[in-house]
This record gives sequence, C-alpha cells and structure tokens, in this order.
Amino acid sequence: MARREPSLVSYEFFRRISKHIDKFELQSRMLGTLYATQSIREIGRLHTYSPGERGEYDYTKYALWLYPHANWSEPMLYYTGFGIDHESTVIKGFTCTVDPSARDAVRLYRNCALPAPLWLPQHLRTKAHHWDVFGIDRISVIDNAMDLTANSVVLMYLVLGVILLRMPPRRGDLKGLVERTQSSKQSGYISTLPGYVSQKHMGSKKFGGFDPRYKKVRDRAKAKANLTVADYEAKLLETTLDYNHAKHPQLRKPRIEVWRDGQELAPLVLPTGNLQIRSVYALTYETSLTREGV
Repeated sequence: MARREPSLVSYEFFRRISKHIDKFELQSRMLGTLYATQSIREIGRLHTYSPGERGEYDYTKYALWLYPHANWSEPMLYYTGFGIDHESTVIKGFTCTVDPSARDAVRLYRNCALPAPLWLPQHLRTKAHHWDVFGIDRISVIDNAMDLTANSVVLMYLVLGVILLRMPPRRGDLKGLVERTQSSKQSGYISTLPGYVSQKHMGSKKFGGFDPRYKKVRDRAKAKANLTVADYEAKLLETTLDYNHAKHPQLRKPRIEVWRDGQELAPLVLPTGNLQIRSVYALTYETSLTREGV
C-alpha cells in the first residue's frame, strides 16, 4: 500500500499567503460583483468613536399577540422595532406595530431622535428622566426591508443630513448589534410573555407569509394572550431602562453612563424646531380634513 506523503506546505505559510489576497476582488472576478458584495463587503466595517455617531434599526422577526386596547375583542400580532446606539449599546427607542410599513419606520426613528417625553404615552412620561438617550445620528444602518428602504423613509434621512447605510443581504453581522439586542430582549423578557410567537413559528419566504405547518402553535399562543399594547409598552420600558443601566460588555460601566460621557466629545444634534419636526415626521401624524385642506 502506498504511503501518503506529508504536506510540504505548513498552515502558517498558507495563512500568511492568503492574508494578502484580495478576497473581494477574487470572488468578484470569479462569481460576480453581486455575489462578492453579499459575501465579502467591499469596504471595511465602519467603526465609531463616540456615542450618537451611528445607530442601527430593525424590527423583530418574532411577534406577540396583543390587544390594541382593553375593549378590543380579539388580539392582533405585533412586531417590535428597536433603535440601538453602536458605541454605547443603549436602546434609543422602540415602537410596536401590526404590519411594519414606511410610516412605522419613520415613527421608529422619530422615537429614537426625539426626547422620550415627546413620544412616550402620558402615563409613562414620569420615567423619561431615566432615559435621556436621543439625538440625530451621523450614520444610520438598516437592512433591505421594504418598509425601511421606502422613498419616504430615505427622504427623511436626507432632510436630516444622515448618512444611510443599507446592509447587503445575508450580511447581518454588519449590523449585528441590533440583532443581538433583539435576541437578548427575546430570551430575557419577551419569550416569557403570554402570546409570544418565535421566529421559527412565524413565516418564511418559502410560503410567502405565515408558515401553515405551525398554525396550531400560533393559535395556542393567541389563546393565551391577555396583554394590551399599553401593558406591553409599560413592561418593555422597564426592561429597557434596566438594560440601559446594565454594564457595557467591554467598558464595564453602565451603558447609560457611556452615553452621557460621550456627549462631552460629540454633543447631541436635534431638529431645529417644531416646524421641522412636523414636516420631517409628517407620516407619523394622523391626517385630518379641514377647510384649508388635509
């Protein structure tokens, strides 16, 4: 039987050679630029140096059966949107919606850019002084969801002077902070609530909506639902404050203190007045017909 010859190339030699290969250029030449962009980003990861410089925004893939209010007879399936500061990892804001749309994407950014007393429900504004996280980002990171990339949403970012980064498909690691935060909120709090439905039991692109194989699981979760949207937002606010006041994973100090200390280097940027607020976030206001028009 022939004896196998040992490899003449060491692992260290191969590592040093491959380190200097432009992997994006190689895959772009062999498989196309689109595939290379999805697999290996052409530019390096953008690093931030102060809180408030970069924010990440996304909606959860899991959902929760909630009643819109106490007099509603049947629960509805709600998703939660989060906005996260990249440097301090604090949660800047959140919103709940049945079907994420461009209007909800604008509302999510409004809740992250404006002080909490301006958008929190009246009965929760007493806790707003513990949540002094707001301001317009220099860079906002989103994925390619239709609600986040709508023309009205992009126009809002342009008017505010925000650099918008759209992450390529299958590269969730480039905005992994908001994904990890959603996972942390899911495992630590939301998954324990009645009416919770996990991502696995929701839908998929294969079925173009809800997965029929898990209909019974969703029906059982719907039968257990007993919270209203107001109850859920109150509980979510409490856990958000606890999360913001917990220690930063690298800096070993409360996340909210990291945010506050960073304001000495990069002061907050806010809309210039009520007129700009109402014009930029116009989609979030209820329309009414008067003699002057809509």
